[in-house]
Amino acid sequence: TVMFDFEDGAQGWEIATDWPQVTGVEAADGALVVSGAWTGDGWNEGGALVQNEEGFDLSEYSLLTVDVCAPEGAVEFFAQIFMKSGEEWVWANTPGGAPVAGECTVYEAVLADMGDMTDVKLIGVKVGTSATAFEGAFTVDNVTLTKLGEAVEEVEAEPVGPMVEKSMLVHSFSDDVSGWVMADYWAAGTGLEAVDGAL
Repeated sequence: TVMFDFEDGAQGWEIATDWPQVTGVEAADGALVVSGAWTGDGWNEGGALVQNEEGFDLSEYSLLTVDVCAPEGAVEFFAQIFMKSGEEWVWANTPGGAPVAGECTVYEAVLADMGDMTDVKLIGVKVGTSATAFEGAFTVDNVTLTKLGEAVEEVEAEPVGPMVEKSMLVHSFSDDVSGWVMADYWAAGTGLEAVDGAL
């Protein structure tokens, strides 16, 4: 079941205002165009989301997938699906992964891990980097729901390149920290270094 296909507009999606990197969200050519500027100076991220204060009921579904297409030049980025659910708008996000510049990647959220699926207040997609200064636009498309035991529906993404069908090593830490820095949102971490090919 395609939940959002952006064929007739942004369908309620807007800038995720928790982060300053994204400056524009609009529908174009049947996809959601998420424009912004990332400095590459420490971790910075931004994204787009759709809210429903009454709550989406996704309880009959097991999986949500989203196509994220990264433009050329958007290297060493990381993308995630995030949600808030329940009366307290409890946050959850997927492990995510690294999109490939110039290509589209299908990201998935296992809904059993994402909170109260009877009352989903917010669904969003965010991209971030700590290594790349970049200004441009990612596209988001085909926000699709799959029921338990149902085959994942294959929906063609808006083309910016071939779909990713292989894994890619982004950081091995064999030489150095590869641009990784301390996440300064929390106080528990005190040091970061590359040792024996690991961080």
